[in-house]
Amino acid sequence: MSRLLTTPVENVEWSRYLREVSQKEKYNSGVIVKLTSELEGVEQQKDAEVVIAHPSIYYLLLEMFLG
Repeated sequence: MSRLLTTPVENVEWSRYLREVSQKEKYNSGVIVKLTSELEGVEQQKDAEVVIAHPSIYYLLLEMFLG
């Protein structure tokens, strides 16, 4: 299959586009890590609140997961 020819300007634009996509991906990965961490913390806090308010739920969860 023959290769499509591109102009030098198109090559520069393509390189710029790839850099922008790469930068956005790095930024978004950081945001995902941060939000995932925050979500895990909130989930743990909520679980602790439920266990404190309703100890019987804690035992039911243990039974479910530990058999």
